[in-house]
Order: sequence, then structure tokens, then C-alpha cells
Amino acid sequence: MTTTGLTADFERDVRFAVAAPDRVSVWLLRLPEDGLTAAAVRALADTVDADTRRRAEALRRPADRESTLAAHAMLRGLLAPVLEQQPRDVVVVRSCLTCGSAEHGKPSLGPGAPAQFSIAHSGRLVAVALGSPETAVGVDVELERADTDWAAVRADVFSDREWLTDSAESDPSRARTRAWARKEAVVKTTGHGLALPLRRVLPVVGAADVSGRQPWSCSLSVDDGRGIRHRLVRGWDLPPATAGDGYAASVGFESDAGQGASPAQHTVSSLSMAHDGRLTLKTNP
Repeated sequence: MTTTGLTADFERDVRFAVAAPDRVSVWLLRLPEDGLTAAAVRALADTVDADTRRRAEALRRPADRESTLAAHAMLRGLLAPVLEQQPRDVVVVRSCLTCGSAEHGKPSLGPGAPAQFSIAHSGRLVAVALGSPETAVGVDVELERADTDWAAVRADVFSDREWLTDSAESDPSRARTRAWARKEAVVKTTGHGLALPLRRVLPVVGAADVSGRQPWSCSLSVDDGRGIRHRLVRGWDLPPATAGDGYAASVGFESDAGQGASPAQHTVSSLSMAHDGRLTLKTNP
């Protein structure tokens, strides 16, 4: 299975994911730790549009260029059959809720699109989340880093209560990484990004189920360009065994259709990429 093979292998899953506002689907992709071949990088670049290639080429680290290209290639491979286009012809636009700029902000397929999506990458893990046109989604993945200076970001990211609660955990750094992933999933779902101070984003976390999936919800009052609105974003942390050792992954969603407390259907598909760009579907724990 190659990167372009996503179209055939996941067409049914993608159509299921975007068919109704009570479904959210996530695809995780693990890149090889020691990098991709030059041919594999070129194949990924050939799958995306010129703007994405430009953004990737501007990144200094080869690993960041690879993960950016892989995230966008996977997104386009998943959406191409729904749009009845070739992956490289899938156009992603951006719009900033705060300033209206098209250079940054939440990515989308534009007005009237048949799906909403979110992408993320950190370290060697890439994630794509898909929802229906009525379901905003946000996904974030974070590599746990031993050298993170949490004290330096405390005032901007964590409330005093969060800081004290995470400090009491057996592994405070891991707890803060997971909290960060939840907060990012929330602001990516609403489309505010870091224009919404993460210190104000306070997900309430529930008990994990037998698989290790941990639900959460976050209530916000935010300006979305049409005045102050109440927003309720719900979501879950992916089980540690699914996200992978050393990673935190969280998915948020918000449905305009007024659905129940959690999506009726959700799926997580995990893949790994070999040095030459071949993909292997993995079985989640």
C-alpha cells in the first residue's frame, strides 16, 4: 500500500465518517524514526498542492518537512474520493476568525464542503480527523519531551488549579502534555487557535473507559466574529497504547445538529510508513 493507495483502501471509511453529524474518525500515521528516502519525500510532495510544498520547504528541519508533507498527503488521499478529485487537486483554504487573514487560521475545504477536518503532527506522529459538514473537529498530538520548560509557559497555558492538580500527578510532565493536547484540540475545533488563550481553555476530564479512552468536555464563551457565543466542545484522549509510547493525542468535536453527549460512531485507524513511503495498516490495541 502506497501513499496514493489511501484512496482505495479508505474510501468506504471516509464516506462513513462524513455522512452524518454523529461520527468522527481519526487516522494516525507513524513515520520512520530515521527518516524517509528522497524518493518517498518527492512522492509525498507530488501528492500535495504548490502552497503546501512551499510551506513545507520553508521549514528548517527535514523531519518537520516530512511530517508536514505526510499530514497533507494523507488528508488529500482520504478526501480525494469524496471530492471526486485527484489528491494533488484538493484545495485547502485558511481563514482566521480573528483577523480574516487567508495566510493562517483553521484550514478547510471552503464553503459548502462535504467534510470538515483537522490535521496535526508532532515528532514522528501525524493525525487527521474528519467529520461531517455539520461537525467541527480538532485533533492534536504532542510528543512528550523531557526538556520542556513548563514553568516558562505556565502563566500562558495553565490555570493555577490545573498547575497544582498536574503537579500532584506521579508524572507531572506527562499530565501537562496531555492537558496541552486537549486544549489544542479545543481551539482547533472552534477555529480560534492560539488567539484564544489556552489558560482560559479548561476541559473537564471524565473517567477512562476499559480501552483507556478518556472523555472530556470544555465550555467556552468566545467571540466568533458574530458576537459572543457559548461553545461546548466535547472530545476524548486516545488511549496511550493507540497514540504510541511517548505521545499524547486528543480529538475534539462540536456539532451544529445538537447531538448527544458523545459521537454515536467513532473510529481510529493507525498506519505506519516505511522508509520508502509504503504504508502498513496497524491493529489498534
